[in-house]
Amino acid sequence: MTNSLPIDPQPLIHLLKEHGGKCQFDEGVRILTVAGLTENDARASLWMLLSQGIVEFTTDRDLRLPQSGQERAAG
Repeated sequence: MTNSLPIDPQPLIHLLKEHGGKCQFDEGVRILTVAGLTENDARASLWMLLSQGIVEFTTDRDLRLPQSGQERAAG
């Protein structure tokens, strides 16, 4: 995978919405491989999406949709 290839986060976002906003990292890898990426590219893509703030880690290292600052302060 090269950094110039756009990552389509929609399959992951759809999965997260279906699972109440959270999923395990391995589930994210699986959904991206179903979408056509190799396992290594899927893992690299997840890390890129994390670094871009499109998804974030929970305290249990699951993936979730980003929370607003107000939700973080309340949680």
